[in-house]
Amino acid sequence: MSISGLFFQLRFRRKWAQLGVRFLRTRDFKLDHVKVAGRKIALNFPDGEKAALEHELAQIFFDDCYHLKDVRPKPAAVLDIGGNVGMFSLVARHRFPRAVIHCYEPNPRLHGFLAGHVGPLGVEIFREAVGDRAGTVAMAGSNQSLFGTVVADTGGTVLMTAFDTAVERIGGKVGLLKLDCEGAEWGILENARAFDAVTTLTMEFHLWARPGSTVRDIQALVERRGMEVSFTSQRPGEEWGLIFASRERRRKAA
Repeated sequence: MSISGLFFQLRFRRKWAQLGVRFLRTRDFKLDHVKVAGRKIALNFPDGEKAALEHELAQIFFDDCYHLKDVRPKPAAVLDIGGNVGMFSLVARHRFPRAVIHCYEPNPRLHGFLAGHVGPLGVEIFREAVGDRAGTVAMAGSNQSLFGTVVADTGGTVLMTAFDTAVERIGGKVGLLKLDCEGAEWGILENARAFDAVTTLTMEFHLWARPGSTVRDIQALVERRGMEVSFTSQRPGEEWGLIFASRERRRKAA
């Protein structure tokens, strides 16, 4: 093995060891569990999505795509909207062991996976969508869990909770809000009064949900809600991206 290959293997082993995954050689690597907050968590994923969701976990934990290392001060309350199978909440528990974490996920197909991953970590799970108002919705979009969406439907079987209610449930203040709700972020940012109780925002935005919109439009909306955007990422040709913003940064700058 070359020197560069050896260093790669050592870095790879050291990274996963942080989550309690240990192996001698890269070819022996198998991600079937992680260790978080002293608990061994078995990882289970929907059929056909194991590779994609393992990559999602690596992006959140190692690449820090949601900028959890930049969250200051450490949040007492974390609100995860669009929890999927729980990879964000799992990493949030690792980063913020004392935080109260509420996780919302409307897709009934994912609830068993979500409960297995974050239930043992003291994360409270709500099997609901979140929007700017209460109602009912139906699942739509791709069969792939990462791309599922909801549509308003008075006959829908999935409850949608108002964002203001979600904030009230967690105590009225949110130290860290993660939004990945496939377009519903626009209505929440525009209409939810309780967004003023959020200190730090990390979100995936979706321009396709607001035809003709640009990255600048979503940035301006976040800024109008009293936050300073410190990071924006969007790949060329994509209609989605990531934003990290903080009310605390704006206060210090004032």
